[in-house]
Amino acid sequence: MHNTLDEMKNSLSFISSKLGKTKPSNNLTNNEISQLQDRLASTEAQMYKILSALDAASNKMNELTKNTRESLEQPQQVNKKIKLLSIFYSHLIIGFYP
Repeated sequence: MHNTLDEMKNSLSFISSKLGKTKPSNNLTNNEISQLQDRLASTEAQMYKILSALDAASNKMNELTKNTRESLEQPQQVNKKIKLLSIFYSHLIIGFYP
């Protein structure tokens, strides 16, 4: 991803250098306009890759968080079941031994 960011930075620098010149933008040659369009398309594609990678990372983090939460809740649920069974058995025993 670092390489993609560098490529995008270079494309944006190129675009900025072309648009930031002292000559008005309507004096750009057809070749310069074509180069700008190519660079913009390239930058858009790189930004899409970055956003896709961020989205995938976000989804993975959500999955890990969910799994962690579930694994932390399981012992609590087991403890609740053990307590309920203990109460149930103690009532059974009390019921047999009045």
